[in-house]
Amino acid sequence: MSSFLYYNAIKVAKQSINDKMNSQADFFVDSIDQQIMNIKNMMYDLFSARKLVFLVNPNSTLTDYERREAILTEQERLNSLKNSSLLVKTATLYLPKANLKISNDVVEALSGEDMSFIEKHYPSVNQIMNVEDNKLFMVSTGTPYDKNLSMTEAFFYVELNRDKIIDTLSTFNTIKNSGSFLFQQNQNILFESNEGGSYGKNMMEYIRSDPNHAEENSLTLNVDKQKFLTVIRKSDYFGLFVQYNPEKEVLRDLQMYKWLVFIYIVVMLFLSVSISAFTERNIHKPLVKLLRAFSRVEHGNFNSELKLAAGKGNEFSYLYDGFNHMTLEIRNLIEEVYIQKNLTQRAELKQLQAQINPHFLYNSFFSLSQKIKRGDNAIAEEFAQHLGVFFRFLTKNNSDDVPLALEVEHARSYTSIQGSRFYDRIHIEFEELPERYNDLLVPRLILQPIIENAFEHGLENKEENGMLQITFAENGPYFEIHVADNGEESSGLYPDQINSGLENREQCEVTGLLNIHKRLKIYYGERSGLEVRRSALGGVEVIIKLIQSKYE
Repeated sequence: MSSFLYYNAIKVAKQSINDKMNSQADFFVDSIDQQIMNIKNMMYDLFSARKLVFLVNPNSTLTDYERREAILTEQERLNSLKNSSLLVKTATLYLPKANLKISNDVVEALSGEDMSFIEKHYPSVNQIMNVEDNKLFMVSTGTPYDKNLSMTEAFFYVELNRDKIIDTLSTFNTIKNSGSFLFQQNQNILFESNEGGSYGKNMMEYIRSDPNHAEENSLTLNVDKQKFLTVIRKSDYFGLFVQYNPEKEVLRDLQMYKWLVFIYIVVMLFLSVSISAFTERNIHKPLVKLLRAFSRVEHGNFNSELKLAAGKGNEFSYLYDGFNHMTLEIRNLIEEVYIQKNLTQRAELKQLQAQINPHFLYNSFFSLSQKIKRGDNAIAEEFAQHLGVFFRFLTKNNSDDVPLALEVEHARSYTSIQGSRFYDRIHIEFEELPERYNDLLVPRLILQPIIENAFEHGLENKEENGMLQITFAENGPYFEIHVADNGEESSGLYPDQINSGLENREQCEVTGLLNIHKRLKIYYGERSGLEVRRSALGGVEVIIKLIQSKYE
């Protein structure tokens, strides 16, 4: 029995390590492939830039100012590419016909050395990855490969951070003599973490010797008279990712406990037989009853029929009472944890979407650019300040709740940004928050998503005379925030239907409002939440109802 338990423990330990290695390998390969894909896409996007067309043509009619602006624009795009991933070390754009070399930190004329560099690496544009002089890089011309270099208008060179890749590989080496490496056989590219010693190269040769080993799998390899738990994954850009852990080191701790487990089991068997002989007649039946109840709990049965009862004077009555209390508490905790986890996940998802909404960010910076070009510097400065306040709230404040003044300031910044964009279509009235409520704590992101909902669903089709009002009111025990518009009713639903969806917790078109509604009820109590009705302006009005006693 000792041997069985010991070898079963070894099997479980190996399986656990394999599962962990598989998860790490899948995450790493997906992550690094996605980063390389994003870099390639940004390289292609740079070639499609409108201003680049004028730069590559030496006979373009650009003025000096326009040419300088175009160069700075391309340099900003190179900086964006470099900052988009830790894998990018440098990014350089060569324009042979325009005699320009643009990198993320300098702009200068092409030298003879630069032209030799282009000629040397031009044949590599069809390769996914290139290695030379211990440098890993990617090159592209933005067009199909042409043997005639003189026809090339642009040559893009991106050097990847080899050290960063190796540092990332090193994070997987948590056991002595463990290691990991990336290997692309076609171009003989090998990146190996240092901790693995010479095992990586030997293991690579072993894998190359048998094509079956190059498939994605988990296996045990014998290399240099040692067994290694090995995981192999295929990368679209780096070939194979291999992670290995020496079996001996993985199981070292279990070896120490082999005899201890045997002694422990012998002692426990002796005690079990002795105690069983004494307690069989007195506690067998109530114990079986309790075990059956535990079995039902194990299968998730927490209904009222599970309650155990014992006669007076029975020693098991205390145990039964404790069991009954425990099952009741477990049932309540399961419900609370489920609700809290569900709402937290939805809140985090909504916050993440708000933080990285590329469409909103693009439109905002486009509007800012237009204002600067028109010379509206004062308006542009105010617009930029609102953008700063908006994104500072999303990126710097990680707490679950914030003062109402900050929540309103964040919503006001968003409203001002949208109002600046749609000033000729939508009129906005945003009241000042009563000063006595400035420090009241509220859950994050309860007001701005409702205003965003009004813009997207209520006022989206208003070509003129749109109206949005945000007001504050004290109504008996409630402090209320009103968001009203004169647009179309949200998602084609009437206010009564939306209220019904909120109260019945239906996940349909009101998911965003439902998320806020649930968080308010958990934070302030069942009497708080959202109420939707027809607004006096003719559209929809959403009311955030907060119990004032919460703040007193």
